[in-house]
Amino acid sequence: MELWQEIISVIISNGIFAILFVYLFYYQLRDSKRREEKYQKTIEQLSEHLGVIEQIKEDVEYLKDVVTPKRRRKDEVNDQIQTND
Repeated sequence: MELWQEIISVIISNGIFAILFVYLFYYQLRDSKRREEKYQKTIEQLSEHLGVIEQIKEDVEYLKDVVTPKRRRKDEVNDQIQTND
């Protein structure tokens, strides 16, 4: 508590500008903390959405693998029919 008493006595002895500086400094620290918490929350949400997007990408790749061989076979059959004609 002695430290706080010293700080307060220095602030009072330096006048209104010291009080204003300390207030603005404290306000800035508090505001920065809130901003940092919001950034962390946003990063977490984006990370969750990235996981969903990666899952969608895997699903699309799987569907492409399933559909593509069938299209190739169909094209091959059509090519064979055309060559036989």
